[in-house]
Amino acid sequence: MVLNMNIKLSDKQKQILEWCKLGNGIQYVVVATGRQVGKTTIATLVALEWALQNVDYDIGFFMPTYKQCKKVFKDYMKMCKELNFVKFNKSDLIVTFKNGSTIQFFTCENENIRTFTFDAVVVDEACFIKDYIWTAIIEPTIGASFSKLDEHGNPGNRGKALITSTPKAKNWFHTFVTDDTIDRKVVTRFTTIEGGVLSYDYVMGIKKRIDKQLYACEYDGEFIESGTGMFAYKGLINKVAPSMKGHVAGIDVGSRDDYTV
Repeated sequence: MVLNMNIKLSDKQKQILEWCKLGNGIQYVVVATGRQVGKTTIATLVALEWALQNVDYDIGFFMPTYKQCKKVFKDYMKMCKELNFVKFNKSDLIVTFKNGSTIQFFTCENENIRTFTFDAVVVDEACFIKDYIWTAIIEPTIGASFSKLDEHGNPGNRGKALITSTPKAKNWFHTFVTDDTIDRKVVTRFTTIEGGVLSYDYVMGIKKRIDKQLYACEYDGEFIESGTGMFAYKGLINKVAPSMKGHVAGIDVGSRDDYTV
């Protein structure tokens, strides 16, 4: 089934959609970009296409927080509200299709994913998900699907993983972007300006106001050495405390389950 959602896609988004089609031998589609380029939009459409075009196809949709999962789930409800072959389980965040396919949403704030097996997964904002959540919990859920043989006896044509994020710290996502030894993988990297959602003038205005390292991470899609890097703001020290030298750092400490180092 082909569903026309009447959504205008950029050339970058169209390329990602093409890579994510089943049967092309690609297993990992990795997308590293600046902010506001429509990463979540294309991830939503990819998962929907997988579900509609395959029978009994189970998809895990992973995001860092419950709030993010709930937002995308609501987006699906709006997109498919006129379709009588789609059901929504609001309490468990599961979208079920008449052909038996499902899209299930999971927050990566805990380890409640271990018992699941999926045909494909979407991991959105991957750089904000802890390394062991991907390596020990999410990736094993698609191992069986990645190992299945097609009608010609070839593996790798049923399982898929779409992994997207704005780069930040050099964690497991950085490995996926830069490691050339990972088989059946394609990678695309582009800036916010190249994404075409935000105007050039708007982004250039932001570039003038924020630190170079922060801009490189958030809008050029470049990895920085640490996800909690410190930034030097010229003139701030002299205004606040003339006798001080160095950088200003801020830290957000949680009230519980805090692993601040």
